[in-house]
Amino acid sequence: MRVRHGWMALRVAVFALAAFTFNFPLIATVVTSLKGEAEINENPTLSIAAPTLDNYAQVHAASDRFDILHYLFNSIVSAGLGALLALILAFPAAYAVARSGVGARWLLPIVTNLRAVPLIIFAIPIYLVYQGVHLLDTRIGLALILCLVNLPLVLVLLVNALVDLPLAVEEAARMDGASTAGMMLHVVLPLTAPAIASALVLSFIYSWNE
Repeated sequence: MRVRHGWMALRVAVFALAAFTFNFPLIATVVTSLKGEAEINENPTLSIAAPTLDNYAQVHAASDRFDILHYLFNSIVSAGLGALLALILAFPAAYAVARSGVGARWLLPIVTNLRAVPLIIFAIPIYLVYQGVHLLDTRIGLALILCLVNLPLVLVLLVNALVDLPLAVEEAARMDGASTAGMMLHVVLPLTAPAIASALVLSFIYSWNE
């Protein structure tokens, strides 16, 4: 028992060290933001002698030329919509690929390979289309582009999750009289919730980076 607890403590320590290492730039940025200008120049370590929120106050005070809250709101809404739309479109497509084999030989490879295509080559066509439908400088317009960016990733993740889902579960639901839509909503969706959550988080992060 002591050996087991010792291995568990070692695993926790290794995970904590890895998390700290990967997030060190973010931690250093947050710590630096809580220091005054003089302390930033004199104390480059993670320790804080005199915590202050003056830096945040200065950012908000410059809202006339740097409206950070408005920018963050635009990014959150666009990234969230882009991730959600990709999930809504990819889920039924992934189910068709995993269960019926629809597009498994051509659709999935094409969509996956599109992720490797530089997005800049679509800039002029998208601009012209958006200009015609009045979507320039709109959150929904940006969300649609982010949705296209995330579709390959979300589709691959959901296809892999649905392939691993036992078919017997769906057959039992059909025997109980469930329709395809009802089975997907009440059986498949809850069982693939971890994969869906992972796809949503990853697509939001990719959207935010874009």
